[in-house]
Amino acid sequence: MNIQNLMRQAQKMQKEIESKKNNLQKQEFNFEHQGVSLTMLGNYQIKKLTIDKNLVDPEDVELLEDFITLVINNAVEKISEEHENIMPKQESL
Repeated sequence: MNIQNLMRQAQKMQKEIESKKNNLQKQEFNFEHQGVSLTMLGNYQIKKLTIDKNLVDPEDVELLEDFITLVINNAVEKISEEHENIMPKQESL
């Protein structure tokens, strides 16, 4: 394989990765935990957050805060994994 073929192959791979990244940025991810629902885009932007009315208790705001924190952290972790999966695995030489 000559250097030009390698360069073309690398450029093709780079375009494919960019396309996958762009698609991931627009993709919606849905998460739910104990009445807190979250829709987050692949660019980590929160599109929608809904909270079950039964969770709103002025005497226990910390529980609601914990649920919101948990669902956001789960979303960020999952989307980060998706971003990592786009990149091809580097093989050691």
